[in-house]
Amino acid sequence: MKSFLTFCFALLVATLGVSQSTTSWLQAPAGQWDRSFVTVRGEGNFIAQGINNRFLLPFATSDTISRDARIEQIDALKSDNLIGVDYDIGLSAKIAINERFSALVNLGDRFHLDATAPADAFSLVFLGNKSFAGDTAQLSGLLLRQVRYQQIGIGGAWHAAPNFSAFAMASILKGEQLQELDLETAWLYTSAIGDTLEAGGEGTYHQSDTGNTGFDAFNGWGGSLTMGAQFVANAPQSQWVINILVKDLGWIGWNDQSLRYKTDTIVQWTGVEIESFENLGDSTINGFDGDSLTEDFLGPLQRGRTQRLLPGWVQVHARQQREKGWVNGLGLVMRWRAQFRPYAWVESGYQFNTKLSALAYLGYGGYGTAQFGAEVQYWGESVMAGLQLQNLEAWMLPAELAGAGLRLSLGYRF
Repeated sequence: MKSFLTFCFALLVATLGVSQSTTSWLQAPAGQWDRSFVTVRGEGNFIAQGINNRFLLPFATSDTISRDARIEQIDALKSDNLIGVDYDIGLSAKIAINERFSALVNLGDRFHLDATAPADAFSLVFLGNKSFAGDTAQLSGLLLRQVRYQQIGIGGAWHAAPNFSAFAMASILKGEQLQELDLETAWLYTSAIGDTLEAGGEGTYHQSDTGNTGFDAFNGWGGSLTMGAQFVANAPQSQWVINILVKDLGWIGWNDQSLRYKTDTIVQWTGVEIESFENLGDSTINGFDGDSLTEDFLGPLQRGRTQRLLPGWVQVHARQQREKGWVNGLGLVMRWRAQFRPYAWVESGYQFNTKLSALAYLGYGGYGTAQFGAEVQYWGESVMAGLQLQNLEAWMLPAELAGAGLRLSLGYRF
């Protein structure tokens, strides 16, 4: 069984996820409800607090990282380090039945990961336990949640009045993969000469069926509900379009082949020295199999069904709308079932004409601190396109911050 933190890092650098702000079905220019559209989308974002891009990029492109680079990153860590990853790839359609009602369809492939890792956990993963000779690594509070699933959604939208619209969508979910680690208390002691390890803690580990993996894996099923409303308020020489969105209110039930470990123990191994935790599960160390070390600590394997809520969203977003000129906006996002702090942002840009706009935004919170991004939107007679670049601050300060994000959509209206 490989180190959970190594898995977390590999997933971070190999995958992009969804933005910390998210869009709604109603976030089109007000007054265009008699049009249908089909849109393909790809949204991805990762962000980490306490880690930097200068460390992550070599990690993504090379099998090895220099010891100096590891030490530099570890020295920059905080006591608790927050990581968040999301992505959403799919196809959406809105079919206008008349000026008041539309049918909605959505297909998506979704992924979410969030983690909190103490600094000592990073040191164990990338430097081994030598640096803790005669000392104890504190691992309490190590928490990892990761889920991937696919969805098929059907719903409807209602244009009730010129200044009010609403929608709701129900989705059937196919659970592909689940992995959760929650160590409420945990520690690892290494003797002064490095020949004895002692570990103790209390926590749980859940994982979907390891014998059934890949995009076509059906390891669970569930349902979710997404709903939203749009209000249009008139202002001098402009309008304010206010969108309220509740997204991914649901759950997945994982099948009876799901794995579960529960630990509440203290174990000791003698004659063990671990150079690195990165390949622990694939190695034999002084006669000890790597899997036996972790299983001694985690306890006996259990299998059975388990239920998990989705990491969902609630968002409020207001943006100025006019035919031409400067436009402004602001928003707030909160999430549940994720280690996501409230994220608020302001935005400002220019509406060049009724079709083209460009904006920049500045936000704070979520999985990071201050965040900067930019977007361009085009609403043509038939073609719709949008591009958003996120977490630009991490590319401007790669030695201090970590993050990257992209949202791309292309649609056709008819």
